[in-house]
Parts: sequence; structure tokens; C-alpha cells
Amino acid sequence: MSLRDSGQRDRVVAAVTAGPVGLATVRLGASFATSVRAANTAVHAAKGLPGDVSLLQVRLAHPDMLPVLRRGAVPVVAATPTDDTPTSLIGYDPAGRTVRIAAAHAPQRPVLLVEVDTAKAMPLGIEVVRQRLGGAGTDAVAAATGYWATKVTAIRLSNDQEPWFKGGAEIYSIVDAILAALPSSWYTDDPDYVDSWYTLSTASSGHLTGAAGNGWMGVTPYFVQPL
Repeated sequence: MSLRDSGQRDRVVAAVTAGPVGLATVRLGASFATSVRAANTAVHAAKGLPGDVSLLQVRLAHPDMLPVLRRGAVPVVAATPTDDTPTSLIGYDPAGRTVRIAAAHAPQRPVLLVEVDTAKAMPLGIEVVRQRLGGAGTDAVAAATGYWATKVTAIRLSNDQEPWFKGGAEIYSIVDAILAALPSSWYTDDPDYVDSWYTLSTASSGHLTGAAGNGWMGVTPYFVQPL
């Protein structure tokens, strides 16, 4: 509702046309700043992440919305859904009214999406995993003598399985000790799944096609030198 003020709306629009913007840097008054801090604290708690790094951002949902936004169209604000297959998104106009947005295709009216900045959240999560695995003794590799591993040289996907409102896909691989610790339902063929490569070993080499046929991966044996 802060966007009812045309001056504040113009500042937000000018910022998001250049790319995603940290929500904590958006100056829309003391009440808005308090809400952002509370939401950021909730995100850290939900994800089990340490510290108080600002993890929330706002971005234009799709580049095709940029021309109409620049021509003065009033945007709708929505949160990026956690579900990749919703039939619709719930947005809000500057008057606080609910606006239903079709999920099948990007709407003509510009949409500002509030979401977690995964570029900031991912390193924090990886550090938590590293500390937990280290505490379990999984980092006690033969550091004195070195060891053979598999080096991934390239990955190419035919479809990143990401709908328009999700923006660019965050692609990562799950191996180590991590896959074994996850519940089986977590990595089955759901909408976020892109492909699997089975029976990789330190002798694997060449151009390997994924089990789902959605991508390929180049690998080569790699010797990790002693630390």
C-alpha cells in the first residue's frame, strides 16, 4: 500500500528496472522497514540460517513487463510462491485489493515479486552443511596423501523446469553424505527435479547423458593434491 504514493512508486520502479533490489534498501517509511526486518528474521528462522544478513529482495517478475512499467503502468505486488505448479498467484494492488494472476503465462500488467535472495541464502546454507558434516567427521579425507575424485567440467540442460514467476533457475547438484541424509521424498521427480546421474565413480569420464534425458554432464577423473 506504500506504492499508492506516486513518488514512492516511481523510486521502486526505477530501482527494479535495473534488476533485483534488496528489500531492506527500499525506503518506504519506518513501518515498512519494521515489517521487512521482522520478515527477514522469520526467513532466517525458517531456513535455519545464522546471522542477520538481509535475505529478501524485490524484482520485476519478467523482462517483458519492462516496457509497460516504464510507460507508467501501476504494478501489482506478490510473493513468489513456494509451489512451482500453482494455477494462480495472489497479488495486491496499491489500494490493498487482491488481484488473481494466472500462473500459466506472464500477465501484461507488471508484477513485482518479493522473494528470498538465493544468491545470499545459498552460501549460508552451504556453510551450515559444511559445519554439520565436519562435526560428523565426514571431512576427514586422506588430506596427507591426496585422493581421486570426479571433476565436473560442464553441465547442459534442455529444460530448467522453472516457470515465469520463478525467474532464473538456481541449479545445483546434491552428492557426499548429503543425499543419504535426505528423506527419499525430497529428491523424487517433483517439479524442481531436472535430471540424475547414477553410478558415478572416480574412473568416470566423458560426456554422460542424464537418466531423465534432460541434460548431459562432462566429467573427468581428477586427483586432489595433498593439503
